[in-house]
Amino acid sequence: MNGYLYVATREHMFYKSACYSAESLKDYYPDANITLFTHKEWVDKHAQIFDNVVTEDVPVSVRAKLWALPRTPYENTLYIDADTEICHPDIKNVFTHQDKNYNLVMTEVKKYAHAVVEIPGGTFKWHCGLCLYDNKLKTLEFMHAWWRMWQKQRSQKENKTWDLDENLFPKDKLIDWDTWGFWRLLNLEGWNEHIKIKPFNDNQARWNFHNLRKSELDGHKVVILHHTLKVN
Repeated sequence: MNGYLYVATREHMFYKSACYSAESLKDYYPDANITLFTHKEWVDKHAQIFDNVVTEDVPVSVRAKLWALPRTPYENTLYIDADTEICHPDIKNVFTHQDKNYNLVMTEVKKYAHAVVEIPGGTFKWHCGLCLYDNKLKTLEFMHAWWRMWQKQRSQKENKTWDLDENLFPKDKLIDWDTWGFWRLLNLEGWNEHIKIKPFNDNQARWNFHNLRKSELDGHKVVILHHTLKVN
């Protein structure tokens, strides 16, 4: 079974936003299977839009999605950031973008979206706010490793430590980003030998549109609009 996954933790606004995004998904794809990972005390009537709500042991973390990703109940999953809106019926066809030779389907990160893209030690390619993935053992192991890497980053921030050359990998620029942990696993920890990633088959911008560069749509209709809520 294929399904869509949202994670809303730490800030209640993400729960409200996830409910809104799921409602917009159901507007275009009423039969969609949708799971939400969130906190029990937040669950109210709006959560009825989800087919499955998971609250047990969900961590209070700005990156709880990394914990939730390998716990998907689906064979194939589209993870969508909570601060999004579904805008087109093509959302129901998203799983056709998968290829048995690849584990993940993602969109590329853009400098204009206020993201870290280049550092002296490398270049980040993939945007981690949207991810289409399978439930193969290696894929799920990678997701677990991503969560552990985030925990390591939190520990290093609290203890004011760093285990890499700052001239290549500047701590202050990287330590708060899950994209950094994703890149590090692939490029410094050897996971690129096991995990294969491809972009969406058609125009990438329509699948993760930040409403900043309409020219990138090249005439295509937006499927997922990313509002990008700011966390206090």
